[in-house]
Amino acid sequence: MASEERVESRLVIRCISTTMYVLMSQSFGARPVLLLVGGGGFAWEAKSLWLNLPHSVCWAFVIPDDSVTPEWTEVEFVHKLPAFSLRSEKSVFVRLWRSMNCLLKALALVNRMRPGLVICIGSAMALPVLLAARAFGAQSVFVESITRTNELSRTGQVVARFGLADLFLVQWPELADERRKIRFEGTVL
Repeated sequence: MASEERVESRLVIRCISTTMYVLMSQSFGARPVLLLVGGGGFAWEAKSLWLNLPHSVCWAFVIPDDSVTPEWTEVEFVHKLPAFSLRSEKSVFVRLWRSMNCLLKALALVNRMRPGLVICIGSAMALPVLLAARAFGAQSVFVESITRTNELSRTGQVVARFGLADLFLVQWPELADERRKIRFEGTVL
């Protein structure tokens, strides 16, 4: 059973890799791939995904400014954005202020870097990065966290509702929804 899961995981990674190359080859040339590395478990998930994707492209990483920079990202370009959360801050005004601050910085970063592809995993930090990607025409992939087994996260719900990602992948078949273009292609992480 474990070998079947590894084969399934490899097929999904191959699917993302192929998608990545197809998206990148569509007039993007040598533009970088931007990977959002959220804090905590999201960093582990980002690393798991990144280790299985091709390293023949230029990678750049986006990290919340309140997170420690993982050692595996230091081999490439690392950019920090102001951290914010959809739930932890009680004041709506503070949440709105931090969200807008992060969005403005994400817009500036994506405008400066002009990535061909943006990959985000689960965290709320994905929203401003995906909005910035959409604003500047970068292709985007949103991968829902593997911990979301029964329902989408708030971030996933927003991404699906507003179509912020060109490819939306979930880790569990129960979460796939063709109508909302949410795909299950096997375990990604």
